[in-house]
Amino acid sequence: MPAPAPPEVAPTPPASPPARHLLFWLVAAAIVASGCLLAVVLAYLRTQAIVSGQRLTESLAHVIEEQTSRTAQAIDQRLELAADGLRHLGEAGQLDARSARALLQEQLKQLPFASSMRVTDPGGRTVHEAAAATVTGTGTGGGAAGVAEPAYLQLFRSQPQAGFTLSAPTRGPVAGRWTIAAARPLKSASGDFAGAIVAEIDPPYFDQLWRGIDHGPGGSITLLRRDGTLMVRSPHDDAAMAKNFGDRALFSKHLPTSPSGSFEDASPIDGVVRQYAYRTLATQPELVVIVGKSLGPLLASWRQLAAVALAFWVAGALALVSLSVFLHRSLQQRNREQARVQHMTQRLSLATSAANISVWDWDLQSDQWYATPTYFKMLGYDPAEGFVDNTQWLSRIHPDDRDAVAASIQGVLAAADAPYRYEARIRHADGNYRWINVTGRVAARDNSGKASRLLGVTQDVTERRLAEAALRASEENLSITLQSIGDAVIATD
Repeated sequence: MPAPAPPEVAPTPPASPPARHLLFWLVAAAIVASGCLLAVVLAYLRTQAIVSGQRLTESLAHVIEEQTSRTAQAIDQRLELAADGLRHLGEAGQLDARSARALLQEQLKQLPFASSMRVTDPGGRTVHEAAAATVTGTGTGGGAAGVAEPAYLQLFRSQPQAGFTLSAPTRGPVAGRWTIAAARPLKSASGDFAGAIVAEIDPPYFDQLWRGIDHGPGGSITLLRRDGTLMVRSPHDDAAMAKNFGDRALFSKHLPTSPSGSFEDASPIDGVVRQYAYRTLATQPELVVIVGKSLGPLLASWRQLAAVALAFWVAGALALVSLSVFLHRSLQQRNREQARVQHMTQRLSLATSAANISVWDWDLQSDQWYATPTYFKMLGYDPAEGFVDNTQWLSRIHPDDRDAVAASIQGVLAAADAPYRYEARIRHADGNYRWINVTGRVAARDNSGKASRLLGVTQDVTERRLAEAALRASEENLSITLQSIGDAVIATD
């Protein structure tokens, strides 16, 4: 048998409860940390989506502001051309109702969004009027009893330097349609206020025009005066026409600080929360165009991404929790197995120690083996001394027994069914020889059938061998004694 190995290392004790608690704290920390990271990323992406939508809204507001400014300029130019034409007709002595109507209708053809054009005196009474070919009876008239003086006349009278202006929407006397008065003052030869030339603008035209601009589902485009009066809105809301919204943050907070910008607010008309961009008209500073994009559609893609990301996070968190529960149960099972093995090892150690028996396990392929501490104690050695090589181990075998021991080892290695059993004397640490009984069996074989692992026990049988020797000596002495007596000897029970 080869030299003994170091003593068995005690089994690892079961994991303490704090170690198991640490596992759950680590899992909880991982879930919370990943959740916080996901929240930060989603918040950043939401901000980016809003910023991107804000830039797009600002671009739309810029486009619509330019479009509306050009429309206002076109109206102003037509009114100015009509005023010049009327003056020329008057200077040539050709101005009458028929020529004036023809001139006004010619200018109306260039304004598809105007329903009529008329000339009024300083008191607001209509002097000349022409309606668009496709629209009749839409003019507001003028000078009727009980009708308030138009706002543009009040402006021209109070501010002689005032020029082209767009008044707040009013309902016409016929059919109750909304119209916006676009007016220019008329001057006499002496420069005094002589009346106004007015074009009646049809607000639904702008609604149709702006609907062609893709401002997204739930979007809106609104034209307001700086005093908060709503001029035109798309989608059209009849109840909101000419309503004043001067108390909104746009007029109390944003416009006083900047002629253009953006903000987020809930619409006072339909309650939809939108991202708004506003711009003051370059040609008409008293007008402001506002473009709004609904936050719902604006954040739709982000919400889908957030839902997918949250689903993955929840799945990952559940998987991590499941894994931690599995590891916890595996750890508990491992601890129970370790405890059971430890108890069995303790019992085996006590049993072998009490019977003065050593259990050993010899790996023939690596020539490594394990022996219980009893093996070292029965020979008087400290288990901490560890290995001795084969030569040293064989040198401890009694010279008369070495060949037999070596033959027994070679026999079990060479033959598949050879027994591994012998008794031999081995030198004790005190210098004396002790008898040991070695019994083993093949525990594993390699692919060729040769033994690759042996298991067995070693027992100190010195006392038995000494008793057997003493018995043999006693029997020999008795035999000699009996042979030396001449008389007969009879033993009875």
